[in-house]
Amino acid sequence: MEVDGDAAGCFSNTILRRSSMWTQSLTLEWRPESWARRHGIIAMGIAWNADRMSTGFKLVDDQHQELIRRFNEFHDAMAHGKGQATAIRLLGFLAEYTETHFKCEEECMTQHRCPAAISNLSAHNGLRREIAAVKGHITEGKLSLADLVKVEQMLGNWIQTHICTIDVKLRECVGDRSHS
Repeated sequence: MEVDGDAAGCFSNTILRRSSMWTQSLTLEWRPESWARRHGIIAMGIAWNADRMSTGFKLVDDQHQELIRRFNEFHDAMAHGKGQATAIRLLGFLAEYTETHFKCEEECMTQHRCPAAISNLSAHNGLRREIAAVKGHITEGKLSLADLVKVEQMLGNWIQTHICTIDVKLRECVGDRSHS
């Protein structure tokens, strides 16, 4: 399917276009919300799935759900051309989150002798570095659209892969019960 000429913009983002007959995935350029509404485009977020994402610790799971909520807010803003202001707020949240949440999760894994503790710590340190690099661009006044796309992809990937493959290993160490 071809995208009409007024779709030229700054960067690409995968979104969905719906009609009553079909749903098709398209890669379109970043456009303002009014353009998206006119063309029937909606942004798709990530939904919490306890079967795939639960760690067995209520506090950790609540923190993951807040991360997903923040990601969805950012994803929606990106789809409607309002990503920069939301990204700055999100990165502030992520800087705090990577300290408080990661510390909590790392302590849980250590306490319960989770075999994934080392790979979890390594992944956490990698995300900490990535977030610090993008925050550095904000401080320097050099936040780019490429940075925004990177944050969106990095965080979406983190939620869908890290939480669903590494964090859930904690559940296996403590049984399927919720801890506070």
